[in-house]
Amino acid sequence: MTPFRMADDKPWVIRFEAKSGRWILAPRHRYQGPGLVLLEWAAVTATACAMLMGGLFAGLYQARPDLDVQSRAFADASIDAIAASLSTGELFARASPDFIDSASDAFHADFHRLAALGPGGTNQGCQGLAKIEPLGVYSVVTAQYTCELRSRTEQSVVVLSLARDLSDWRITGFYASPPQPIGR
Repeated sequence: MTPFRMADDKPWVIRFEAKSGRWILAPRHRYQGPGLVLLEWAAVTATACAMLMGGLFAGLYQARPDLDVQSRAFADASIDAIAASLSTGELFARASPDFIDSASDAFHADFHRLAALGPGGTNQGCQGLAKIEPLGVYSVVTAQYTCELRSRTEQSVVVLSLARDLSDWRITGFYASPPQPIGR
């Protein structure tokens, strides 16, 4: 009986041959070429990117409650300062440069609606959430809040859109509803 010896340079597999209906020992077919190398490279790169983005998303969503607290505090403080002075200067001090550049007649009409509420308006608290929008390496953090202002006889709703830049929150949008009598 001759000893069975396999070649050292080829990998071997056991596979089923349909013609004969038997299991056979056969050399593994390796398809060498640029297509397979590119496919393997793409698969490894996609897997690594998916793992990195998964970690990034998990980190961002764990940080979200902190962003909610920060943005709500900024919105409350901004509305308190704006309602106390009823001046566009207080709003522009907290606004983003893009918002200041795009301030139009519609914005001034919104602000005059808020001024019609009169002095002594109090903020009843802002409601809303921060939102994280991942865009490649940089993630945009925005928030939107609805704040109710009340004077003695009237109320108005102010909607603030916020965005976080590298240092702090900035107002990117502002809307004030016309004052309405307080329903009793």
